[in-house]
Formats: sequence, structure tokens, C-alpha cells
Amino acid sequence: MHWKLKNLIIIYLFVAASLLSAGQASALTFLDRVVVTSEQVTLADLVDPNSTTPSQWNQIVVSRAPRPGTSLTVTGAQIKLGLRNSGINPDELDTEIPLRVELERPGQVLVAETVKAQFERELREKLDYPVTEFQIELVGWPAELIVAPGEVELVVTEDPESLRKSLFRSYAAFSYEILVDGQKVDSGRARVRISAKTQVPVVVRDLQRNTVITRADLEYQEVDLTRVTEQTYTSIDELVGYRTTRLVRKGLPLNRQDVEVPPLVLYNSRVRLIASYNGVVVETVGKALMDGALGEIIRVENVATGRVVGAEVVGPGCVEAVL
Repeated sequence: MHWKLKNLIIIYLFVAASLLSAGQASALTFLDRVVVTSEQVTLADLVDPNSTTPSQWNQIVVSRAPRPGTSLTVTGAQIKLGLRNSGINPDELDTEIPLRVELERPGQVLVAETVKAQFERELREKLDYPVTEFQIELVGWPAELIVAPGEVELVVTEDPESLRKSLFRSYAAFSYEILVDGQKVDSGRARVRISAKTQVPVVVRDLQRNTVITRADLEYQEVDLTRVTEQTYTSIDELVGYRTTRLVRKGLPLNRQDVEVPPLVLYNSRVRLIASYNGVVVETVGKALMDGALGEIIRVENVATGRVVGAEVVGPGCVEAVL
């Protein structure tokens, strides 16, 4: 009889183990409140962590997650639908399905002043221009923005060239992304009003066209960034020795199109006119009929013959006939 009893015990344990394995899906406890951190909520997320769930429950999505700092309700109907999708008849499940489960997602407050400071720092860096101050005012930005917990970074993603041009105006709009722990959680377009100043050289007196600029003609002055462009000179040293191309009024900054390198040959001046042919070099006096910089071809009159020829400017007051 001993061996029969032993066999009965083995059979009993086997059957009990089989029943336990088959009933794992029913030995569950659904929660009434769940804290979520991902973007989607699965069946497995709704169950007590001490319960054993079928592995496929981790792939059965029953709801999207609420936005950070907010809550959302999952209904019993959504849970039942998820169970059916996993191959389980909810009516045969030996576990009470709640009428609703409250989902909560933690968040952190991102205040507008923090956003403003980060945008100011990045915009000033992308401007790449010497400014004495740079401040922005966010337009239409909420006082507080709730994002997921973690390290927050705001990144300006606007095309660098169009962004840089807009920063010379009093108003700019640009694309941005918000990253939390390196992952993008939000994006959009930000609008700002800009208040910025810079120091640039300005002329201390009216300068007529074709005036060669000296250091005494210039001084530094702080002006609004809106009064300058990317083409505006920022250093007095860059301008000394250049010649104005138009009338420049007192107190105005100078742009690239306002000045030029002084010509080596001046209109109506006497020049050395050199002509060379087959190794023979002839030099005579010519009269420049136009200004000319180094390498330019200008019209020159041979004083001795009155003939007008084209000549290349090769040095101060010196041209070489183009034969």
C-alpha cells in the first residue's frame, strides 16, 4: 500500500501544479491607481506587481498615457477589450475587473523664466555678433509648462542662416525642441521680441563720396541691433584707409557697400603707361579716364598720340596696355 499512496501523492501534486499553471491568469489583482512613466499603458501595467501575468500582456496596449503632470482614466470596458485581445474571456476570469483605473503621470514644472534664459543664451551664441546686451521677451509662451521628470534641454532647430538674419530685427520666430534626458518630448515654434545693443564705428562728421577714411573720422557708439546688419563694420581698424562710395551722414554705422579699397589709379590723373611686345618694353605718359583698382582694366589715353587704349592697373599710378 505504501507505493500506492506514494503514487497518489505524486499524481495529486502534478494535477495541482497543472491547475495552478492554468489558473495563473485568474490569480491576479488589478490596481485602482497606477503611476505610469511611458507613453503607452499595457495590461501588465494595471496589475499588482506581485501578481504573475502572461508575457503577452506586456504588448497589449489598453490606453495612451496621460500628459506629464496629469491623470487619465482607464475603464473596465477597455480592460476587458485588452483581455480579449490577449485570448482571455474576461467573463471566465476569476478576478474582479475594476470599473475604472486612475492613471497618473509624474511631471516637473518648466517656468517661462527658465525657458527665456536658455533661449537667450542659445540665440546669442547663434547670432555670433558682438553685442553689449541681449534680451528677449517670449510672446504667447505659457507661464508654466509641465514636462516629464529629468534633465531638460531646449534646442533651437531653426535653419541657422534664416535665424541669424531674423536676430537683427526686433522680432524673431524660430523652431525649437524640448529634450528630457536627451529624448524629444515636445517641439514647435517660439516667438520673441528682441532687445539688443552693440558697439560699432560711426562717422563723427558727414563724409562726402570718395573720402578716404582716417581714424579721426570715426568713434565707437552703442546702437540698437536693429540699426545694423551682418554687413556692418564692428572695428575702427577695419575701416581706416578705405574710401567712401557715397555720402555718409554723421552718426551712422558703415556697411560693406559704403566703402571700397581706394583705387591705385585716379580718374584724370597722369600714369605710367607701359606697353610690351615680343620682349620690347615701351613706356610713355598716359591719362586715366577712370578710377582703377589693382588688376582692373581701365581706359587710358596716350598723351603723346591721343589714342585711347585698355590697360590693366599693375601698381600705384602704373598701368600696362592690353594688346
